[in-house]
Amino acid sequence: AFTILKKSQDEKWVYIQIAYDNYLGWIDFKQYKVITKDYFDLVTSTEFPLCGVLTGTVSSRKTSIPILFGSSLPFYKDETIVLENDVFD
Repeated sequence: AFTILKKSQDEKWVYIQIAYDNYLGWIDFKQYKVITKDYFDLVTSTEFPLCGVLTGTVSSRKTSIPILFGSSLPFYKDETIVLENDVFD
């Protein structure tokens, strides 16, 4: 989870601050999912298991999301994770 601080002029990059450790950096605008403030507060105040494989993918009916080693797996249970209203497996 992170906060968007600014966008590049061409809107292809987003400058973010990671909630976990306040790390700053740029990500591609296609690499995030907008969440509500309530869900942000919930995921930043709860500990979740971390991805233990180098790379992987989780999928829903709508999309697939690549995940990397160390990624948080919100509400992980029975090999699924929940990102607000989307369930990924």
